[in-house]
Order: sequence, then C-alpha cells, then structure tokens
Amino acid sequence: MKLLKLAAASAVLVSTIGTASADRDFAEIYKECGLGALLFPDDPIIAVVTNVTWDLGTTAVSSELSSPESCKGNSAMMASLVIDAHPQLEQDLSVGEGDYLASMVQLMGCEGSEAQATAALRKNFTETAALGTYFDTDALGKAEVLYNSAMTTSAEVCSI
Repeated sequence: MKLLKLAAASAVLVSTIGTASADRDFAEIYKECGLGALLFPDDPIIAVVTNVTWDLGTTAVSSELSSPESCKGNSAMMASLVIDAHPQLEQDLSVGEGDYLASMVQLMGCEGSEAQATAALRKNFTETAALGTYFDTDALGKAEVLYNSAMTTSAEVCSI
C-alpha cells in the first residue's frame, strides 16, 4: 500500500513538471509508453504505476523521445504479440519467414515494404543475439528487445 501511494504521488509530481514532447504531457507518456504500457496496454493506471515503480518512468520518457510513434497506434497489439509469442518470433526471425513474423510486420504498418522490414528486423535480431546477453535475459526482457526493434524498424522503414 505504501509503495502504491508513493507511485501515485510520483506520477502526480511527474505529470506536473512539464512536457517531454510538444504534444504530450508526462501523464499521457506514462500511460502510453514504456514498460507500463507494454505490460498493461488496457489499464493506464497500472501502466503509470509500473512505469514509476520500475524505473521512475525513464523508459517511458526515453521511448517517447526516441520513437514517439511507438506510444500509439498498434503498439498495444505489438506488445501483446511479442509478450505472448517471442519464442516463435525468434524462430521466424531466424528462418526469415513465418506467420508470427508476418503478423509483426503487418502490425508495424509496413504495407508495400514487407521484405525490407523483415530484413531490417532480422539484422537487428542477429546483432542483438550476437551480443550474447539476449539469451541470458528473461522472457520479459526478450519481449522488450523484440518490441523495441519492431518499433524502431517501423519508424525507419515503414510508411505508416
């Protein structure tokens, strides 16, 4: 209970500090971005509490600053896909095709540039896997890496 009160107070404090983006305030960012939105896309209150509790909202703010498009649109469906199916996505990325990878590319909005998006995702995944730390990461960490890769690739390759 004490932690919940602290998280709520922190969220209120942060939402009154200012804006990280010209169009969005911290309250929106904490609801729609970062780990909280990734885990709880349908519950903005728990998303805010998670963002504040986990890392004081730094991932929410950094995702808003680096890729604001990841905080809207199909991001909730993308998050659900990578959380539920990251092992299948890993396999599809390794092979270069598959239903899960096709779903990911579709959610990215890469209509007309599916092959380019798939190649970019495979490249990102290969580079990440080569670091060696990816496979030592827990399921949530792997899902976050795949999600961030998809959002980055979407911004760079796809025309949403």
